[in-house]
Parts: sequence; structure tokens; C-alpha cells
Amino acid sequence: MNKKNALIMKELKERLQRKFKVVTELILFGSQASGQELEFSDYDILVIVRHPISWRQRREISDEIYSIDLEYNILTNVKIISEPELKTLRGKQPFIQNALQEGITA
Repeated sequence: MNKKNALIMKELKERLQRKFKVVTELILFGSQASGQELEFSDYDILVIVRHPISWRQRREISDEIYSIDLEYNILTNVKIISEPELKTLRGKQPFIQNALQEGITA
């Protein structure tokens, strides 16, 4: 992971974990994680939370991530999944499999 991406992911993780105690892990996956990004590639981020959360909480997390988008002039594609959902969907959803196998944990 390049320095810019490491800085963005560190900042994002710190903010989310400070504001939302339910956030346990962030994984950067896709082209930004594999080093195949282009100039305007988005940031694919899997946010793992302890337990299922409401749509309002999901929205609040997404809004906080959007503030990072604006600060760093980036575009994120965020997936939020709970630990129980992760256990159920592991191996069944390609994006989850990709994130877990090839992603970089912040």
C-alpha cells in the first residue's frame, strides 16, 4: 500500500473507531490494494462491525467516510458487514472473498 493510501486508511479507521465503537476492522481491497489503481480509481473498503446495525447507523458511518472523501478528494465504495453476516456470507459473496484474501487491513 502506498503512503497516501496508508494515511487515508489510518485516518479513516481512527475516526470511525472513535465515533462508532461497533467498528472493528477496515479492509481496503480492489485496485487500490493491489497496486493496479488508475488516477481516478475508487477506494473499495469493507467495514466490519461487531453486530448487525440499523440503517441509520450505516448512514452515519457512510457520512463520516464521505467527509474523508471530501478531505482527500477521493471516491469510496463502502460495504458495511457485521461479524455474524461475515461468517454466513464467507465464500458466498465474491467481493467479501476478494476483500478477505487480497485486501489490506487498516
